[in-house]
Amino acid sequence: MSVLADLWDRILFDYIVAYRDELKDRAKLMNSLVPLYYLRRTLGYVNEIRDMETKEAE
Repeated sequence: MSVLADLWDRILFDYIVAYRDELKDRAKLMNSLVPLYYLRRTLGYVNEIRDMETKEAE
């Protein structure tokens, strides 16, 4: 597994524990996860098309 995947797994695990144990307001906790989700999706897409030509990636 890649370093990014390992990091993402750890982040999600920490969020799950915080949600379960109500360490933070659950709504704020979930809202704070949204930018991380989109960042991960974007990085995944960039990794997927890294070696493609521009036309191929479109």
